[in-house]
Amino acid sequence: MPDIITYGCSAHILNLLAHNIEIPEIKEQVKTIMKYFRNTHFAAAKYKEAGGKALIMPQDVRWNTLTDCLESYINNWHILSKVCTDNRVAISPDISSKINDVNLKVKATDYLEKLKIISVALDKIQRDCCTIGEATEIWIKIINHFKLQYNFSESDLKCVLQRFKMAMTPAHYLANLLDHRFRELQLREEQLDEAMEYINLYHPAAMPDVISYRAKTSPFKYYLFSEESIKNVKPITWWLALKENINTVTFDLAIQLHTAIASSAGIERLFSAFGLVHTKLRNRLGVEKASKLVIILKALNKKVDKTEIETSN
Repeated sequence: MPDIITYGCSAHILNLLAHNIEIPEIKEQVKTIMKYFRNTHFAAAKYKEAGGKALIMPQDVRWNTLTDCLESYINNWHILSKVCTDNRVAISPDISSKINDVNLKVKATDYLEKLKIISVALDKIQRDCCTIGEATEIWIKIINHFKLQYNFSESDLKCVLQRFKMAMTPAHYLANLLDHRFRELQLREEQLDEAMEYINLYHPAAMPDVISYRAKTSPFKYYLFSEESIKNVKPITWWLALKENINTVTFDLAIQLHTAIASSAGIERLFSAFGLVHTKLRNRLGVEKASKLVIILKALNKKVDKTEIETSN
């Protein structure tokens, strides 16, 4: 019986996917426009005067900044165009021609559409609480998006499928199967077979319970799969309610899968927070005190994030 599940970080793999479908010529042209309007005083002043919002530069070391860059370019394109038209003499002809190139704007819009799908998925997966079962569902939705969009190329879909294969393991499929919110509904037959073979190989004692779960027979009563239960009950809580009625092996397996986080981003943020607390000047803190300060810092950051979300809504 494997005590440890090993798998890759889905957030990092999604970031690699964003690089796979990158269109360098569009990125560089938009980047040149952004840099000009950020660093040239006259252009920046006229842009701000016209009501333009902050222009974002892409950074390779920060996730989703290229998406934010393209989004800020497209949302403010009409202002950029107006500034160029009203100040033809002062604005660089090269920049003006790039901005007024409608073909570039159309390509940037199509490019953003692809990146936005990945960006939204990456934000969901890099959360501290996103499990491998949830990540599987998110990955499948990405594949479906790329299959359904007529303007997405076959090469893009191929890249998505390659990265999906890199991210997924039988444990991912099993976690998705044992999540009452998903219940394998999006899994293909071969993926489901991998999940069941994984149980048969490593957790054979859990097989009867899993079969009963899939059939929705005792102890997995029909009401446990109600709409309210799916919307409001977390997988761990759901399985805890059944602890006394199922095999210990099944329960331990379910808890293991539903506590397996899809991304290492949360741990990286934790180390980053520790670095802010235990600095070179404040290096005599004990481990216990430093850990308490890290917990407080993370709680404060969460409170700030929640306030910002409520304000934006």
